[in-house]
Amino acid sequence: MYENGDRCPIYGSGTIKVERKPEIFEYKGQSLTLELTVYSCNVCGEEFFDNEEMKKHQKTIKDFQRRVDGLLTSEKIKQIREKYGLSQRELARILWCCWKSIAKDEVGFVTQSKAVDNLLHVIGEFSKVLEFLKQLNEKVKKNKKFFKFTL
Repeated sequence: MYENGDRCPIYGSGTIKVERKPEIFEYKGQSLTLELTVYSCNVCGEEFFDNEEMKKHQKTIKDFQRRVDGLLTSEKIKQIREKYGLSQRELARILWCCWKSIAKDEVGFVTQSKAVDNLLHVIGEFSKVLEFLKQLNEKVKKNKKFFKFTL
């Protein structure tokens, strides 16, 4: 992004210093330390990060928050889905949610609700629950005249 000596994009006349340093992310009294590239201006003192690098750490940060909240991590969600050979779309149909939600949960863009997390826990432990939900969805499809949407 920037190199040592580049002009500060915020102040305009200062120069940028590039360094790697630990940054602490705090969430509900817990902390996560990541080694990040930090850009700082020698005049205005402003510090900023590389957006691309932050995107790479987004999943790590989101999974840290999930662990603090007692939720499944993105990798565990994917493992449960793959355990049964389901696509993201198939799992979404079973959970009655949008497949994009599953995709975003797995890549760390969003955090699943506690209700979805609980259901994933149960499905992960008990395959009969998964089969029951599949059967329930089939019954709903047959009676779709009562619903304004389709699965």
